[in-house]
Amino acid sequence: MNMRVNEAAKRLGVSPWTVRNYCNDGRLESNRTPGGHRNITEEQLKRFQHAHGMTPNETQLKTAHYARSSNGNKELIQAQLNELEQTYGTPTITYTDKGSGLNENRPSLWKMIREAENGNIDRICVTYQDRLTRFGNKSLQHIIEHTGCELIILHDKKKYSIEQELMDDFMSLIASFSGRFYRMRGKKQQKQLLDDAAKRIDHEQEEK
Repeated sequence: MNMRVNEAAKRLGVSPWTVRNYCNDGRLESNRTPGGHRNITEEQLKRFQHAHGMTPNETQLKTAHYARSSNGNKELIQAQLNELEQTYGTPTITYTDKGSGLNENRPSLWKMIREAENGNIDRICVTYQDRLTRFGNKSLQHIIEHTGCELIILHDKKKYSIEQELMDDFMSLIASFSGRFYRMRGKKQQKQLLDDAAKRIDHEQEEK
């Protein structure tokens, strides 16, 4: 019997990305169809399970749920976690962060990614894409999937209009800018920064 990667993943209780990594590093034997699709036979799967002391009943998908709130709103974070649990079941572990989606230095986010790199997480679930990050989603998604971990976004698209999405992003940028702006020493430096920004905007408009 030949099975595709998704079927093998269900049998092993891991994500499809994890199975592909097993095949790529030679731990799990596999074959290619003329069309380039990867197939795994029943015998190949059994040899892998035997070599790693695994049985279908003993394996379990290790799932992490991630939630974030810019101001650390506990009710908002809990609402995200509740929605994820209702959809995907009880997670193996949960991670939460207080911080802007523009802030890349969120301790729980990177701790979760390190755990995925170590093979301790098979899939990561979030409610919306911007809970991970507001910008650079593709880069962060690539980092997560490169670990062999599957990234699942409950709502692929926001329930907002494009105008509301742009306003959210704009306000996040303003909040990030304001924090650093008011930490500058003296009004003279602040005024100089605004004057330089105005000159650059005028120059770019002239270039157009």
